[in-house]
Amino acid sequence: MGATLGSGTFEVPRTEAGACTECRVGYKAPRPESGVDYWLDIVYRLKEDKPYALRGFEAGRYQFALPAAAPVRAAAARSAVVSRTERSVTLTAGSVTATVDAATGYLSGYAVRGCELMRSPLVPNFWRASTDNDRRGWRTRERMGAWRTMPERLKLESLNAADGAVTAVVCGGGVRLALRYRLAADGELAVSYDLRIADTLPEPLRIGLQALWSGELDRYVYCGRGPGENYADRKEGSLFGVYSGSTADFSPAYIYPQECGNRCDVHYLQLGGKGGGVVFAGRQPLCVSVWPCTQEALDAAEHTHEIVRLDDAWLVNVDCAQAGVGGTDSWSVKSRPSEAYRLLEKHYGYEFVIAPAGTPADAARTSRRVAYKNE
Repeated sequence: MGATLGSGTFEVPRTEAGACTECRVGYKAPRPESGVDYWLDIVYRLKEDKPYALRGFEAGRYQFALPAAAPVRAAAARSAVVSRTERSVTLTAGSVTATVDAATGYLSGYAVRGCELMRSPLVPNFWRASTDNDRRGWRTRERMGAWRTMPERLKLESLNAADGAVTAVVCGGGVRLALRYRLAADGELAVSYDLRIADTLPEPLRIGLQALWSGELDRYVYCGRGPGENYADRKEGSLFGVYSGSTADFSPAYIYPQECGNRCDVHYLQLGGKGGGVVFAGRQPLCVSVWPCTQEALDAAEHTHEIVRLDDAWLVNVDCAQAGVGGTDSWSVKSRPSEAYRLLEKHYGYEFVIAPAGTPADAARTSRRVAYKNE
């Protein structure tokens, strides 16, 4: 859950059902450090035994964001060395080499000290494996199925390399997507995403990028909401903190396979293993998930044992946003999320950094440097 700076208790007077009581919470406010978030966790426990629970039972909790200091604006980094061939554009800085496919405009390689960590290109993703509500009530394949195959219709319109950065523009099907990759001298690769959607298109289910990464990255650490999966309309009960575990346990297995494992408001996700790893850190909170299979395999299977698992790779989603789960009912269009949790805009943009992994503390420092609050 991150570093605990202090803790204590306070008494709440007896309060009848439906009534309110004011309490003074005695705590010492931290002196804000630049680029660090602080939270006050309030936990409510029973003072005495009840028929339904014993004294000390946690009856509820809430988390309050505390004032934070503005992040320090990072100094401009030196540009990477750019080299170009007919097949690719390569950015090199220190121990990191990033490769962009000249035919597609997508990031196709990220190597640290000569070790390639990517197993497939970083490609756009506007879809999700259908949830029960998507399938039965919202009927997303019928209403917005164009987004399922949209990445296949996107074709490279332009590719430019200058000043240590590569900018690619892909278009098709009423979509224009500009991707910019800039490699800093310290090996941090900034990926910028700018999407324009035609008015004639229905809403997408997801705005993001996904790629396969090395199966040797068998441990995760992330800073965001957790510890379990959460979604835009299912996250208030998921507390903000630092969580870690085995990559194999990142996403749950549903009896009927479907979208799963998302984490909201993520500042950074680190995947590591023997010999290093990779960090994804957002300039704004991200949605992330890690699967042992492709999205297509997840969407095609009807039972858990039918999922075709990847061989020595993890699929990682690094998203700007995803539609909520919905569920007012499960048999009509009312099963879709409320408007606040749907992707109804026609312009989306976000940015994140891919960096070599070190310790969890290094990942936190990377996140602070990226400073999602600092625009």
